[in-house]
Amino acid sequence: MTTARFLAHPGRHLLDGTLRVLLAEALFPVTGLVTAAFLTRNLGADGYGLLTLAVTLVGLAEWSINSLFSRATIKHVGESPDWRPLGTVAVQLQFRMGIWVMVAMWMLALPFARLLNEPTLAACLALMAVDIPLFALAQAHRHILAGTGAYQACASASAGRWLARLLFVIILVSGGLSVFGVILAIIGSTLLELRLYRRTLRPALFSKTGSKSWALWHYSWPLFLSAVGLAALGRMDLFALKVLGATVEEAGLYGAAQNLALLPTLLGMSAAPLLLSSVSRALARGDAGLARMMTEQALRGALTMFPFAAVIAGSAGEISACLFGASFQETGRFLPALIFGAAATLPLTVALTVVIADGKPRMTVALTGPLVPLALLGHMLIIPRYGPLGASAVTALAGFMGMLMGLVTLGRLWGVVPPLGLVVRTLIVSLFAFAAAAMWPTPGPLVFVKLFVLTGLIVACYWALREFTQDEITLVRSLLMGRGHAVPSVNDAGGTSGTAPIVEEPVGSGRTARGETVFP
Repeated sequence: MTTARFLAHPGRHLLDGTLRVLLAEALFPVTGLVTAAFLTRNLGADGYGLLTLAVTLVGLAEWSINSLFSRATIKHVGESPDWRPLGTVAVQLQFRMGIWVMVAMWMLALPFARLLNEPTLAACLALMAVDIPLFALAQAHRHILAGTGAYQACASASAGRWLARLLFVIILVSGGLSVFGVILAIIGSTLLELRLYRRTLRPALFSKTGSKSWALWHYSWPLFLSAVGLAALGRMDLFALKVLGATVEEAGLYGAAQNLALLPTLLGMSAAPLLLSSVSRALARGDAGLARMMTEQALRGALTMFPFAAVIAGSAGEISACLFGASFQETGRFLPALIFGAAATLPLTVALTVVIADGKPRMTVALTGPLVPLALLGHMLIIPRYGPLGASAVTALAGFMGMLMGLVTLGRLWGVVPPLGLVVRTLIVSLFAFAAAAMWPTPGPLVFVKLFVLTGLIVACYWALREFTQDEITLVRSLLMGRGHAVPSVNDAGGTSGTAPIVEEPVGSGRTARGETVFP
């Protein structure tokens, strides 16, 4: 494919949208690290451990609902000439399920607190559960926007959410509300995100649409089981630790390490909906070549994350001490395994996205299902002897097993395999990055100077090893200079255009309110 054709191709829109969303989601690790540093110093290990348990439990419930509908909605909206009939059904179903799960969490709050031997946890869970239907509703709007290719609206709302959360946390915790202040800040930031989405489109929340939801349910259940399994894979270690006898302080230390290891997972969560939308639309048009090209690029991007994970692993102790204080320095022991395990799940995420777009939802269960019982067995055998360090090792091993399964699936299904040269170059650069980070002592805030310098060296190494193609270099230059750029967004026909009129009427009514453009 020539450079000019590539720049004009829908693949350019995928990369453009991915960069925009990733730039917005990049605020999460930045604001998240600032928030974590602020909270660990104000809440202490006990308070931070309690908060981690509450947020993790409710977060699993929220992402379970999200996983039940997200990929099915994005795929079907992306393939449909009009997003509205299916879009409103998805919004209403997701909102109702959020309410049901909130009520269930209220009923289970006390049993969870007793199981984990933390009586105060019940009140935290009851308050945190209010966020569940709000989060479900906000994400339902995001799925529609992603399916139609309105990536800029997704990016803007995400940026607003992360910035608001940081601001709300600082204000409320400084005002003396402690753990409950953090939970109120999370709820407030979700409300703001929902408001930003509904400035762009307003599908009806309660009116009848007359549209059947069988297409969603047909895709949703296998994807739900797969996504819950993947989420459990990354979080069961924390609860296994607590159930098998760890103290709340140890849970706080391990939870801090998990939060630092979120970056690769965040990249996968941000890019996967965009890849699913673009590949689904390419396959719907019969352009299998474009779909395969985008898959190859996504796989390359996933593998090149390992050197960046290596930099964090090599600086784990310094990062933990700088961000969380001396009392959290032990976090650095668990971080290397967790960050590599999180990076290893990215190729699996690409494989799961491709099989969904290709109309094989049940294959996602076959990819993730075996990993959960194996990881659980590993935790039961290893944690009693090795504690948190053993838990992190089991989680990392499960991540690498998932990566191997994902690579095999991509090769067998579409013939997409990582080039041997890329694998060798990534291994060399990763070893260099880890050694440089480990051998360069940087006390205090200077660790961030080291991270910045080593990140630049990683890019320079890939450049010197000729990993970047001329087409990719030209594409990035074009995006940075803004040539030929028009950000698509939702319009009344269900397609995309350069502006985003607000949808005032219930979805399926065929009418929109004109005249207001948002998210320029």
